[in-house]
Amino acid sequence: MRRIVLLLVTLAASYLAVYGNVTEAVTSDSLDVRVYFRQGASNIDLDFNDNGARIDSLVQRLKAMIDDSTARRIERIRLFAGASPEGSSIRNKELSERRALAIQACLHERIPQVDSLVTVEALGVDWERFIAMVETSDVPYRADVLRILVSTPPIN
Repeated sequence: MRRIVLLLVTLAASYLAVYGNVTEAVTSDSLDVRVYFRQGASNIDLDFNDNGARIDSLVQRLKAMIDDSTARRIERIRLFAGASPEGSSIRNKELSERRALAIQACLHERIPQVDSLVTVEALGVDWERFIAMVETSDVPYRADVLRILVSTPPIN
C-alpha cells in the first residue's frame, strides 16, 4: 500500500449534450488506472511498477475518445490520490495532494486540451484501498486487522 496511489479516472460520456433532455439515454464509462509511487515520494517514476505503460495506455484511450467523431464526449476526469497509513495525517494529506498534482501535470503534458475537465481529490490515507489490500492478503491475524480497520474511525 505504501507505494500506491489510486488514480480513478471517471469519464462521463453522453449521447447528447450534458444539458440535453433528461429523458434521453446517457451512458457513463469509467477508467480505473493506478499509478504507483515510491514510499514518501510524489514524483512519477515511469520505470516503477509499469507506470509508463499504465500512463501511456490511459493517454491513448483518452485521445481516442477525444478524436472519436461520434457524439460521445468526455465530460470530466476525476483524479483521486492517496497515501498509505504510516506517517501523520497531515503529512499523508500533503503527500496525496502532491501526488494528485503530479498526475494532473503528467496528463497536462500529454493532453493539454483536457485541463478544464480535470478535478483532483487528495484522499490523505486511502483507507478503502488499504482495507481492500488487507482483505486479499494472507497477513497473519488478517481477520483481527480487518475488524480493527473497519471499526476504528479515521483520525483527522
